[in-house]
Amino acid sequence: MTPEQQKEFFKQTFTLQGRIFHPNLLKAVAKEEGKRETFNTMFAWPQTSNAQVMQALNAFLQKAKEIFHPSVPMQAFVNPIKKYETYYRQDGKPNPDYLKGHYWLNAQSGKDFPPPVVDQTRQPIINEAEVYSGRNAVINISFYNIDGKNGGKRGIGCNVNAVMLLEGGEKQGGTGSVDVNKIFGSFAADMGMTATTKTEEAPAWPPTSNASFV
Repeated sequence: MTPEQQKEFFKQTFTLQGRIFHPNLLKAVAKEEGKRETFNTMFAWPQTSNAQVMQALNAFLQKAKEIFHPSVPMQAFVNPIKKYETYYRQDGKPNPDYLKGHYWLNAQSGKDFPPPVVDQTRQPIINEAEVYSGRNAVINISFYNIDGKNGGKRGIGCNVNAVMLLEGGEKQGGTGSVDVNKIFGSFAADMGMTATTKTEEAPAWPPTSNASFV
């Protein structure tokens, strides 16, 4: 297949509805020092959803393997679509619980090709706080060939072309609610400190309260 034919083959795009995780969609970042900067996100969707798109997507990926990597065994082939029950991480850690019953992929684009990120009225999103891990979204993706040059991996990679944010989606990651009473409740006693309620001088230890930081 000529470079022009390959470019034409990978023009096909797919649109899926699900949730974004660990997104870097408004600013390109390098995942490791010395690596190239990319816009990127993990995207996951229930295995029971996007049925028609998945049928077309699986047919496309099967054809891509037959064309570009017919001799590569499946265990060595980089498949962009991961499945909770069958994907094993290289670091040996279990897949996150929020991916149970889901497919997912990791999509990226180079720093010179920022993907449009819009709301449901197709207006640009500029507030990074809105692009959080776990948010409901629709993503448009395309694929490219990983040719294994210099002994590297061989398979199919995924581009993120555009993202539309939807309402809702439970936020994943972050510190969550911190209960200072639980953390510091016995600290004063352990350190031999004595609390005081005198108003004319500062207390040796802050009195306990029911407040918590978020």
